[in-house]
Amino acid sequence: MDSYKVIIFDLDGTLFYKDQMISDNAAKKIIELEEKGIVIGLATGRFLNELDSFIEQLQLKKYQGFVICANGAEVISILKKSGDNFLNDLKYSLFI
Repeated sequence: MDSYKVIIFDLDGTLFYKDQMISDNAAKKIIELEEKGIVIGLATGRFLNELDSFIEQLQLKKYQGFVICANGAEVISILKKSGDNFLNDLKYSLFI
């Protein structure tokens, strides 16, 4: 996994366990990736205000993660809240 710079997870129907929750084990593994320097993003059709608990659970603010929300209408850095320009700040090529 050392060659990965960014990993983006879909929420609904993918990362969610039961009752629209991320399992503790999945969250632990994602945080381990963040600790290795891998940038984590969440992709969803949901709006940003619906993601607070998941942002906190995955410690995206601490590790400078991001979300792609509202079906791709918004790309938001959790730390900077800088909107679409965040992709340029990453200095990685993202092909979604």
